[in-house]
Amino acid sequence: MYSVYLPFQQSKTEKLPCIYVTDGYEYLHPKLGNMSTVLDNLIEDKEISPVIAVFIDDGAPVDRSNNRRMQELAMNAK
Repeated sequence: MYSVYLPFQQSKTEKLPCIYVTDGYEYLHPKLGNMSTVLDNLIEDKEISPVIAVFIDDGAPVDRSNNRRMQELAMNAK
């Protein structure tokens, strides 16, 4: 599963750098990382240049809060 962040009022044809964020569900969640708001604020305040962000998460497709990180990314015998 993944989600894509696009900067507010950015031209769809403009080429932008892209960042990839693992644990995407947690970083997008308003009560955890809230990274889309952080990016909006940093770009608006001209602290960073506009970027595209791809949030990749290990949540189950039906229930993204069901984090499968320890099964998929850890030293798992499977």
